[in-house]
Amino acid sequence: MGTFLVILPNILVGVIVAIVTAYATVRLSIRQFRVEQWWSRKADAYTSIIEGMHDMKRLDEAYLQEYRRGSPMPKERQDELANKAQQGYQIMRRAIDARGFLLCHEAITVLEALDADLDRAHGAVAYYEGWEMGEHAIGKCLAVLPGIAKKDLGVG
Repeated sequence: MGTFLVILPNILVGVIVAIVTAYATVRLSIRQFRVEQWWSRKADAYTSIIEGMHDMKRLDEAYLQEYRRGSPMPKERQDELANKAQQGYQIMRRAIDARGFLLCHEAITVLEALDADLDRAHGAVAYYEGWEMGEHAIGKCLAVLPGIAKKDLGVG
């Protein structure tokens, strides 16, 4: 019994250290999980916006090619491109409306400028001018947004 009383404090200290260590490890793991999940959601948001902008640009490019060639694009192709472009625009607008929930302020500023440029493009007198303006505006945004995304995600 005397030996047990001698090692009891060591056992209690070991148990207390194990409990505190386990608690701290779990808390840090949960925190790390949340950070990784948030990063993943941000990366997905940037990816879907950039893909959507690509679809928007493809529509303007297709209309410009149609205009320059003087031959109409098949209705199925026109509908497919228009639907994808509309989805891309809606994704971009949701990101703007979220006001930096996932994206950084700099990315929102660039997207707001693109949205304003697209409004001006849709107000163009001639259709082909609007398509050129839209294609240029989207291309300008696509030139800077991936860099902003990399910086925001800490990968570039």
